[in-house]
Amino acid sequence: MGVVYEAFDEEHQARVALKTLPYCEPAALYRFKREFRSLAGIVHPNLVSLYELFAERDVWFFSMEFVEGDDLLSNLRRQHSGASESFSTPSDRGALIEGRETATLVSGEDAGGDNVVGDGAAAPVRDYDALRRTLAQLAEGLGALHAGGKLHRDIKPSNVLTTPQGRVVILDFGLVAELGRSAPRSVSVRELSGTVPYMAPEQAAQATLAPAADWYAVGVMLYEAPTGRLPFRGPVLQVLEDKQWLDPVPPSELVPDIPEDLERLCRQLLARDAARRPSGREILERLAGARPARRTRLADAGVFVGRARQRALLEAAFAATRSGRPALALVHGSSGSGKSALVERFLQDACLQEAVVLAGRCYEQESVPYKALDSVMDTLGRLLRRMPRADAASLLPRDVQVVARLFPVLRRAEAVAGMPARNSDVLDQHGLRRRAFQALKELLNRIADRQPLVLVIDDLQWGDADSAAALATLLGPPDPPPALLIAAYRSEDAGRSACLRGLLKPSLLSSVQQFNVEVGALE
Repeated sequence: MGVVYEAFDEEHQARVALKTLPYCEPAALYRFKREFRSLAGIVHPNLVSLYELFAERDVWFFSMEFVEGDDLLSNLRRQHSGASESFSTPSDRGALIEGRETATLVSGEDAGGDNVVGDGAAAPVRDYDALRRTLAQLAEGLGALHAGGKLHRDIKPSNVLTTPQGRVVILDFGLVAELGRSAPRSVSVRELSGTVPYMAPEQAAQATLAPAADWYAVGVMLYEAPTGRLPFRGPVLQVLEDKQWLDPVPPSELVPDIPEDLERLCRQLLARDAARRPSGREILERLAGARPARRTRLADAGVFVGRARQRALLEAAFAATRSGRPALALVHGSSGSGKSALVERFLQDACLQEAVVLAGRCYEQESVPYKALDSVMDTLGRLLRRMPRADAASLLPRDVQVVARLFPVLRRAEAVAGMPARNSDVLDQHGLRRRAFQALKELLNRIADRQPLVLVIDDLQWGDADSAAALATLLGPPDPPPALLIAAYRSEDAGRSACLRGLLKPSLLSSVQQFNVEVGALE
């Protein structure tokens, strides 16, 4: 899914890892951006640190922490089993299934339905105290990821490194998914993705996933460490089926001296019923006798207090679009004042009114074109991709391929990919942008003709000047879509933000109904 280089960051005078996208194919680019953005705002010593995302023409790459170490199981075998050589783990031969859109089945050696999972053995781990300490760190990192609303979906030894100092680091978030807001939080699976030996039964069955799916993968590694083998072995399709109906051979039948607590935890983590698996907090207590450092955020409990005036202003802005004109709601306040929570609560109400919500945000650590619109276009691409092809095609303007030249992820939708391309190669950059945003305005108008439309951009203070000009074009005459744009930003950054300075010029948005939504301290 990417090529990783060791690099030197001259600005920060540090060695970094540089992950590049080998080719700018729409589905791959979408996953690449999602991988980087998945850790935005989640910082934990057991999660790899991601630094900056860049786009230079068709070349996409991001920098991240350089983690020097071995995969989790190889480290345990070499450091704690007296081994002097590196062992090839059975998981290296595991099949990776990655999405319907690519329709591929890939392993470390070949591709095809004849792959065999776990056709090998490795040296067993016998230092059970070291195994407990290592898995406890893994549980800490996964717990922080889940608390941040993310599901990894591809936990396996090669995606968990151990440094020479003993620090365990989770990496490779190419298959990460957003967890739902309701309790228990879950994610609906539309495609089969993951690595077969570590895939939970519900993941293999394309059912709804919760954090228990990641904990199943931890159970596979706990099984693999002392036994030297995977719980299920054989042809890929057979393994996927066996996970639905069979329990693996108990570890104690293969390793009689395995401690009872690890045997019990392993079997519970590998339960076919996700509800029977222990939670992250319970896993940590049993491995290390400690509670996780991070607790679930208050917002996850669904609690919302106050903000009646601000909510009324957002409702008024939404209602104003029924007059056929666009509206702009400026949601601003200091960092941490609750802007995002306010907007999210409003969007829940808007969805009940059958609104189409295209939400995105700006990221300080990104250098990509139209960074205020980029993640909104990702959301638009998901919307078009999930619609029946004929319905999506009815929304598309003739110049949609010009829009897709600026935002290639739109081609993930079959309707967009199947549209003929009009001659745009002769256009200069200015002409290309003008035609692209005219076509995008037409597309937004067609959506708004059918359902109420809400555009949301959070952390707009990190946007760029080109984004401000694009937004002004989309909302300005002639024929602007009757949509509500919610622009959320930090008040303290308004004066030095190129995007906000450009967007808030009276001359640019004189025809737009504006609503000032200030989010101050709670009384």
